[in-house]
Amino acid sequence: MPTVKLTKDKIGKIKAPDPSGKQVIYWDEELAGFGLLVSGVTSSKSYIAQRRLPDGRTRRITIGAVNEFSKVEAARRELSGRCGISRATAIALCPRARLGA
Repeated sequence: MPTVKLTKDKIGKIKAPDPSGKQVIYWDEELAGFGLLVSGVTSSKSYIAQRRLPDGRTRRITIGAVNEFSKVEAARRELSGRCGISRATAIALCPRARLGA
């Protein structure tokens, strides 16, 4: 999965649906675990966050669709704002939250 600096311009250049027909995650260079999920079938793009739990399982949450946020930084703030904690621990403490809903 590619790692890029997620900016509004970069996200606009990423094509959805992905030509491979499969979902692709573009991970952010600035914030570990934060990424952009691009559909392989529809034109949807969503911000996500993912983290490995202490028991080895992986937990992924959807922050919201790209068109719900005017800037990438707003999606990063939403991740921590909904849980009221730092971005780094938001996923572990709010594993079942659908942020942005």
